[in-house]
Amino acid sequence: MSLLAQRFRETVSKSKDKSMGMEAKGDVCYQTGFITFDFLNGYLVHVKNEQKNLDYKYINIGIVDGSLNMIIGRSASGKSTWAFQALYNIIKPFKTSTFFHDDLEGGMNDSRKSILSGVSLQELKQKYICRNSNINTESFYDRLRIINDEKINNYDDYSYDTGLLDEAGESIIKLEPTVYLLDSYAMLMNKDQSETEQLPGNMAAPSITRQNTAMLKRIIPMIKASNIIVFVINHLMPEISLLPKKGQLRYLKPGTRISGGESIIFLTTNTIMFDDSKLKEKDGLGFEGAFIDISLVKSRQNISGKAVTMVFDPKIGYDPDLSLLSLLKANGRVNGSGIGLYIGDRNDVKFSQKKFKDKFNTDETFYGIVMDNVMEVLRSMLGENQDDKVLNKNNNFNDDLVSKMNSMLKIA
Repeated sequence: MSLLAQRFRETVSKSKDKSMGMEAKGDVCYQTGFITFDFLNGYLVHVKNEQKNLDYKYINIGIVDGSLNMIIGRSASGKSTWAFQALYNIIKPFKTSTFFHDDLEGGMNDSRKSILSGVSLQELKQKYICRNSNINTESFYDRLRIINDEKINNYDDYSYDTGLLDEAGESIIKLEPTVYLLDSYAMLMNKDQSETEQLPGNMAAPSITRQNTAMLKRIIPMIKASNIIVFVINHLMPEISLLPKKGQLRYLKPGTRISGGESIIFLTTNTIMFDDSKLKEKDGLGFEGAFIDISLVKSRQNISGKAVTMVFDPKIGYDPDLSLLSLLKANGRVNGSGIGLYIGDRNDVKFSQKKFKDKFNTDETFYGIVMDNVMEVLRSMLGENQDDKVLNKNNNFNDDLVSKMNSMLKIA
């Protein structure tokens, strides 16, 4: 250990401000309950420490701790439903975790929330705090600050051993995750403008954007420190321009833009786009709903531009079982037709789309076939960090090049 590193750590360990002594820890991802999405946004961690005789890999999938995530898509494309289910699934395993929800659009009633979470409203409210009025930029920030201060100042009450090691082989201790859903960012404005009796003029929009941007820049380091996972729902707007313009993001559809300004785009860890297409009863699943293509138009965890298709059932929200079937179909693992469908080369075990869920949940042989094929597809989706190989190769090349040029200069 370098002398400066040692003395710096000794000094900050005595500080009353705990944040002074904080160091970056390995990232931990939390599963949303939708395995196809979680692998889409997952990666492999390679733990390697020769002194501890450690050399192995493990899967880290889902939403990374203390991150800002944005969901975009047209109206009624299932954004809020997915976010609600995903965030509730994240907090379920943890004793102190809480789900905060600022519902500016007021689009979800209590009965719907109970259905989506799968628990009674009484049980839900043990870990869920929602408001749907008096929401503004300042109060959103203040509530995040209150949560942050509570968790940081009472670290031992909220911390837990994740059971994971970082890439250097060190244990990862985190604060239990808190989740916060803002629905929607396009509706968020500062207190003065939200409470004024006069309608805002043309100059109000740039002012709102600036203040919201300033707020986001302040919360980014805060939510990472206290492990608050923030989701903001946002909207896609038509891009009106006489001349072709470069898209805000590489994988964003041409002719559209994300509302709320440019800054939120580069501040987010993940930007997740929802693109829906109608599912009719004649399509063979037994109900009218929607296929939702969920794509990562920006990801700091895996490769941007990838997508999975999930099945939306208006009665229960997103169906994880049927979304597995959609994954297998998209990857060429489903063969046959009608009631004679089969997976892979197992034509001895037939099924129909309409009966897939029942068979998957009751037939152990069929469950195993699905599991094996799903694992193969999901494994191929994971990102893996190979930078060390590239960097070592480049460093060797650079050293050789400089050495040879120095030799030439000496000869000259």
